[in-house]
Amino acid sequence: MRKQMLFWFNEAFGYTDAVQVFFSPGRFNILGEHLDYNGGHVLPGAMELGTYIAAAARSDTLLNIRSRQMQDACMVDLTKPLPAEKGWWRYVAGAVVTICQQARKFQGLDLLLHSTLPIGAGLSSSASVTAGTAYATAYFLQLHPSCAELAVWSKRAENEFAGVPCGYLDPFAICCARRGYALLLNCSSLHYRYIPVHMHAYAFIIVDSGTRRTLAEAPFKQRAEECAHAKRMLRRLLPIEELADVTPHQFYSVAHWMVDEVAYRRARHVVGENARVLTAAESLNDATAHRLARLMHASHVSLRDYYEVSTPQLELLVAMTRTVPGCLATRISGAGFGGCVLSLIRRSAYAHFIDVVSEKYRKACGFDAAFYPADFSDGVRLLTAGE
Repeated sequence: MRKQMLFWFNEAFGYTDAVQVFFSPGRFNILGEHLDYNGGHVLPGAMELGTYIAAAARSDTLLNIRSRQMQDACMVDLTKPLPAEKGWWRYVAGAVVTICQQARKFQGLDLLLHSTLPIGAGLSSSASVTAGTAYATAYFLQLHPSCAELAVWSKRAENEFAGVPCGYLDPFAICCARRGYALLLNCSSLHYRYIPVHMHAYAFIIVDSGTRRTLAEAPFKQRAEECAHAKRMLRRLLPIEELADVTPHQFYSVAHWMVDEVAYRRARHVVGENARVLTAAESLNDATAHRLARLMHASHVSLRDYYEVSTPQLELLVAMTRTVPGCLATRISGAGFGGCVLSLIRRSAYAHFIDVVSEKYRKACGFDAAFYPADFSDGVRLLTAGE
C-alpha cells in the first residue's frame, strides 16, 4: 500500500521526494460504549482497515489537503485562523494546527489521504484521520510524543476544530493499540494496560447495517447532557467524581432517590457497562468465550433499553445474527443510532455467517450489509518499504 500511496501522491502533487506514508487504524470496542465521556473503562482493539496518509513537508506555512474519497481539495494558511466553513478537512487541519501549537512552529504540509474505513459506521473513521494526521505532523516537526500524549492531542483537535464531543476511547485505541492485545483504558485517569487475546477458536466480526448517523447530531449530545445530569444527582448522594465511579452496589442502594427516570436509565447503563468491561478483560480466551458472550448480550440489552441508542435496522441485524449457528453473541458497536453491530462467532462458522446474514438482511430491509474482521492490530505508525 505504501507504493500505491506514493503513486497517488505523485499524481496529486507531482513529486515523491521526501514523501512518507503513515497508517492510522480504525477501531472496534469489545465492551464499554458511551463510557469514555463518563469516566469509565473501555476495551477496544485496532483494525487492519484505516486511513493511509502520504505526506511531505513544504517550505512555507500552507497546508494542502487532498483525499482519494472526497472531491473537494483544501488549502489553508496555518498562520491564520481556519475558515469557518464545515467540512471533512477540519479534522485534518485541526490536527495539524494542534501539533504545530505543541511545537510552537507552523509547518506547511502536502497531504493525501486514502481511507479503507466506511464513513459514519461507528468504526472511528474521523478519529483515524485526526490521529493519523497528528502523527504525521509530529513526525515532520521532529516531535516524539508518547502514544498517550498523541491521543490527548488528537482528542483536543477533534473537540476544538471539528466540534465532535468525543472522549478518549477512539484516540487511545488508535494511537496506543498493539497487535494481539486489547487495550483496557480507564478514561478518567487515562491509565491503560494491554490485555492479551487468546481466542483461537473464536473471532469478532463487524457487521455494517448500511445506516448512518453523525456524532455532532442532537441525540449524541443529548445523551452526554443526560449523563451529566445523572452525575450531578448522584454526587449529592455519593462521594464520586465521574458517573462511572459508582459501583453497582452503590447505585442500587441509592437508585430510589433518582426521581428522574431518564437520568436513572442512563446511569444504570453506565454503571452496569463499566462493571461488564472489567469482567470482560479477564475473558479474552477460548475457555471463557461463553462468559464474554453473556456480557456482550447484557451490554446490548442495556444499550437498547437504558441508553436507547438502537434502531430497527440494528435490532434486525442483532436478531438475525443470533440465529446463525456458531454465533455466540451480537451487540451494538459504537455510539449507536445506526452503524454497526459486533458479533462473537466461531472461526469455523465465519464464511457461513457472512453468507446467511447477508442474504437475510438484504431480503428483510433492502440494505446490503458489509462485513469487516475485527482483528487486534497495531496502532498509528509510519509504513516502511514493502508495506
